[in-house]
Amino acid sequence: MVEILLKWYHGFLIFWKVGWNILDFLIVMALLIGPSFAYLSSGRILRVLRVLRAARSLRSISGLQGLSLVVQTVIKSLPDMLKIALVLCIILLVFAVAGITLFGDEIPQYFGHLGLAMFSLFICVTQDGWLNIYEAFRGLKDQQVVLYWAGVVYLVLAVTVGAFVFANLAVAAVVTNLEMAMTQLKEEGKETKSLNRVEDEEVQLTKSNVPIAAG
Repeated sequence: MVEILLKWYHGFLIFWKVGWNILDFLIVMALLIGPSFAYLSSGRILRVLRVLRAARSLRSISGLQGLSLVVQTVIKSLPDMLKIALVLCIILLVFAVAGITLFGDEIPQYFGHLGLAMFSLFICVTQDGWLNIYEAFRGLKDQQVVLYWAGVVYLVLAVTVGAFVFANLAVAAVVTNLEMAMTQLKEEGKETKSLNRVEDEEVQLTKSNVPIAAG
């Protein structure tokens, strides 16, 4: 509270222009309002407000420049990652339809309908549990060899496209935004230093001219 009051004293309107200050204000207000609902101690509202006490750790983000830079980079990267996720969903939809058409009758537990097929492809993207799907394809090796190899190629393409291509695209988006943010921060630092230098030179010139004017 003292910190917020000091920031208000320094500049009330400037305070609301910084997102981290708004976050600090909301957290502090939530912690102050929580005890006023003591009569709801048996309800869920007070429990939710008590959980907000853990959000105090988020206030440390605004105090660390490097950490706040990373958080801002992640937030700025969200639109790019949403676009990448949308493209991934469209491609997985195409893969799901192909999986239902090719393997829906032989492996219904993984490709019985669109929901199961999308979930199976999501497992391939996360690379956690895709061996079970491969074992299901492996059971077809003795009866339908062509279908088995088609399933192998299908899994390889799904894992490659989903887990490697799009994962690297998401990382590239975050890294690119981080580099841009760091470059912008360096430019702002250089501008600040240049302005301070100009102000120091003006002050020195003013001091040097004072004796001359007096003489």
